[in-house]
Amino acid sequence: FTGVDVNSVVVFEGNIYAGTEEGIYRIDATDFFPEVFTNWEYLEESHGFPADYSTHALAVYNEQLYFNIDTILHRWADIEPIEIHVESEYKLHYLSAEGAHLIAGYRCDWEGCGGNGKALYFNPDESYGALSPGCIAIPNNAIEDQFGRIWFGEEYRNFRWIDNVDDASCNSFSLNSPWSEKSWNLDVFNNEVWVTSGGLTPETLKGKFFRDGFYSLVDGQWRIYNDLSEEVMRGDDGTRPNDDDLGGMISLAINPVNGKKYAGSYFEGLIEVDGDQLKLYNEKNSTLQLANGDPTRVRVL
Repeated sequence: FTGVDVNSVVVFEGNIYAGTEEGIYRIDATDFFPEVFTNWEYLEESHGFPADYSTHALAVYNEQLYFNIDTILHRWADIEPIEIHVESEYKLHYLSAEGAHLIAGYRCDWEGCGGNGKALYFNPDESYGALSPGCIAIPNNAIEDQFGRIWFGEEYRNFRWIDNVDDASCNSFSLNSPWSEKSWNLDVFNNEVWVTSGGLTPETLKGKFFRDGFYSLVDGQWRIYNDLSEEVMRGDDGTRPNDDDLGGMISLAINPVNGKKYAGSYFEGLIEVDGDQLKLYNEKNSTLQLANGDPTRVRVL
């Protein structure tokens, strides 16, 4: 009902605050009609905010409301926001106040900003420090548990945690499983299971740009093939994220003569798996052609 993407929501001092791509809106938590978006108050210049800004993360920590205005972390001070911390090269992706510290996670979302993201912890007096960079690549979230351990939610595989905010190492474990629950095509050959994760919309048969890739179960072990685990699936330029990364893996075929496996992308060509060797086929090195009406894509159905 908002008409604008909502990134984060918290309740603070009797109001519901919503952080959106167009800034922060709030409404009394007892309002009878919160679904009427015109009832929400927009925090604008009269409240000390810029004329144009976005907010991605909100959190209540130490009985204070924290949020970002664009790239800068702020605290609400009843009548205006107070600047707390600036990270000029990173974008704030999440705030977490599950434990004794406020955790701020940052992503590196553009070329030249240093690669991996980072995470900071803030104390009640707003002094801060950096959390172990070895645990942080492309962060989604983090929580601090009752024992002071900090668990990171990452785009990369494996569960990761540090024992406390001063721990410079990184602990991790993984489950023997596919990348996700997504599945579209499945084949069994020689006691091996192969699965593609992509999908098509039922109405128009357009591809869903799932980045999960495809998976194999061989001798009881799952292996993941996607643009995070396999360089060849990052397209011709070998970098990610990029427009030529192989997403939307939908089709699957196994050659019963030589055992080679083939997984097709709705967007960027075909992957051949020959033992541990992977090869990308597209319009540049094969007879595959660009899609009619979409000259930027090689669709393998």
